Amino acid sequence: SQNYYQKEIETMPREEMKKLQSIKGIGSWTANYIAMRTMAWPDAFLETDVGVRHALPGRSPKELRALSEQWRPWRSYATISLWNSLNSRRKLMTREEMVKICQNRDKSYTGKFFLA
Repeated sequence: SQNYYQKEIETMPREEMKKLQSIKGIGSWTANYIAMRTMAWPDAFLETDVGVRHALPGRSPKELRALSEQWRPWRSYATISLWNSLNSRRKLMTREEMVKICQNRDKSYTGKFFLA
């Protein structure tokens, strides 16, 4: 019975993604994202996603897909981890740095709209 359940988990999202991709304007990225988010499919991987490509720079989508094979059947979690890794890499700016950037764009800017 566990074998049947595992097969169903694999088959259902793939069938639904094929149906989705038959709709004009819906491609692989959208179908995989929907499978990951709404069908809770743990094995979706978005190799063309900008965030994934930024997290793993210098690789083509084909190379990213090959790399992701080692993460089966949990590639959705890997995708989310890659997105989260980008947030932790961002440099948080101080209020003063943000005001300086805005003042460089608009010399009359005083910074009064930023919270302390």
